[in-house]
Amino acid sequence: MTIQATYTERDYLRAQYLHLRSRVWLYVFFGLAAVLLLASFFVSPSWDRSWISLGGLFGLLLYLLILLFVVMPLRVRRLFRQQKLLHETYQMEITPAGFTNTSRRGSATYGWSDFHKFRASKNVTLVYQSDVMFHMFPRHCFTDEQYAELQSYLQSAFSKTKGPVLPSQP
Repeated sequence: MTIQATYTERDYLRAQYLHLRSRVWLYVFFGLAAVLLLASFFVSPSWDRSWISLGGLFGLLLYLLILLFVVMPLRVRRLFRQQKLLHETYQMEITPAGFTNTSRRGSATYGWSDFHKFRASKNVTLVYQSDVMFHMFPRHCFTDEQYAELQSYLQSAFSKTKGPVLPSQP
């Protein structure tokens, strides 16, 4: 199948959010901090210190929300504007063996065996070369049938190795 893809800031932000879901240590850190602050609220001998602990918990939650919904989108938009290659239109030839990415600057061919995992959401699919480097396939660039075909190629390619990493899995 052949598709035309032009990435948007929104695609890049969605890809970053999907990529962030794989950061288990982040969830563990914030969960542990919340449990400790909440526990200190209940075991503190002083009523004043209990409210300080609750304030710390609120502060932690506020920090996380600002980081995820203010700082991260601003940073991603800035990075997208800096990466001029993401603004070009690409033609992708996707097959059961891999894909070829072609732009006005050249082309590159990748086999699915060049990648070690993929993640998929309803808006974007990421195929990882390493834990931090991925190729993105935005959903809006595909018809329903093409997107299902991409998913089947990936399921088939990665079922032979250690399997895909999908958001629904822990």
